Amino acid sequence: MSNICYKFQYDDKIEDTVAIEIDPASYEIQTPETYTPPHWAKLSYKQCRNCTLSNTTYCPIAKNIAYLCSKLSTKKSYEAVKLSVITKDRIYISDTTMQKALGSLLGLIFSLSPCDKTSFLKPMGMFHLPVSNEMDTLTRTFSFYVLGKFFDYHDQKIDTIDLEDLSLSYKNLRIVNHDFASRIRSVSETDAHINALVLLDLLAQNVDFEQDVEFEKLKSVFNKRIL
Repeated sequence: MSNICYKFQYDDKIEDTVAIEIDPASYEIQTPETYTPPHWAKLSYKQCRNCTLSNTTYCPIAKNIAYLCSKLSTKKSYEAVKLSVITKDRIYISDTTMQKALGSLLGLIFSLSPCDKTSFLKPMGMFHLPVSNEMDTLTRTFSFYVLGKFFDYHDQKIDTIDLEDLSLSYKNLRIVNHDFASRIRSVSETDAHINALVLLDLLAQNVDFEQDVEFEKLKSVFNKRIL
């Protein structure tokens, strides 16, 4: 059984299902060894400007997108969809648009692909929250980042816990999002995949450029807790 299943139900009664297998050791998406990705998934095809990979034929993110998303119906970005995301412990259901549903799926793929520019998102991917809004994403971003830093501090890898690396991580993520939009635009039959990446980029931009402002918003919520 797949670890996470995305089920798309459209108004015309057509359904698409995306079954995602996750390796329990690496926490990365698995694809069959017999799978041959398309040409646009090659690392050299519109390679991201900040990519540091060299010892692989295919871009790991592009390979996973090609394998998981190629059979999705070619729906327009604004078309309605009933999204069900099924995990071992729970089911999430949302009446949303194709671009938001795809944005959620692409966010999961980005986080669980072996790319050093998205690997900081892996813990969030393992505790996936489908169709998260801006505040969901900001809260989870800060929380998971600080928790990761706490583990580093506990293991004596660092002396202090701060947010210094977070802005740089999201600047790199924005470059990946932008360059992937160019890659997918060259092969996509509709605009939904592109608009999904735009949504992801907007979330990345908010964390990158409004970090102090959003941190204060979250701080105001936590200040109201009872100690």
